[in-house]
Formats: sequence, C-alpha cells, structure tokens
Amino acid sequence: MGTTITISDEIARSLDRLPGNGFISTEDKLRSLLVSECKRRLARYLLTDTRLSQKYAMDFNTFEKMGLTAEPGHTWEVDQDSMTWETAIDGIASMERQIDELQSGLG
Repeated sequence: MGTTITISDEIARSLDRLPGNGFISTEDKLRSLLVSECKRRLARYLLTDTRLSQKYAMDFNTFEKMGLTAEPGHTWEVDQDSMTWETAIDGIASMERQIDELQSGLG
C-alpha cells in the first residue's frame, strides 16, 4: 500500500516534462530523481573519503584504530577531519543502501 502525496501543479508539470516517452510513470520519474540525488551525495562522500585517505595516508578504519583524536595535543583539525570522515563513511553506506532500495523498484 502506498502513501498519497499532494504536489503543486508546477511540480506536476515539471515531472510531466521530464523525458520518458510517455511510458514512465510519475512514480518512476520521482524514483529516478531520488536515485540521482543519492548518487550525487554518494559521489561527495566518496570524494571526502578519498581526500582524507590521501591526507592521512590511511583508510578510515586504520585512522580510528590509531586513535589520533585521543592523543594528547591533537589538533582541532584532526577532530574536525575525524567527524567529517566518519560522516562520509556512514553516508557512503547509507547512500549505497538507498540507491539499491530505490533501483529495485525501477522498471
């Protein structure tokens, strides 16, 4: 069973103008837009992971095991990087899961 949502006429017209040759339902168009947004976010998270992996010359798991944020005198930058990196790692898993779920419903 689905949920009914109400959208403005402007949004409905914009969805109707999206390519689909008349064979793609509004739901499929919305699903496709959601997949695209998740992929955009995934790319941003992957870029963050790559940038921090290069900066610290290790992957996130190794960074966490080394406990750099627990060392006396660690910098604010290391703290910020740790939080940013952890967010990126969680985001990668979350976006990959959401993409899989959304794509399983595409025709």
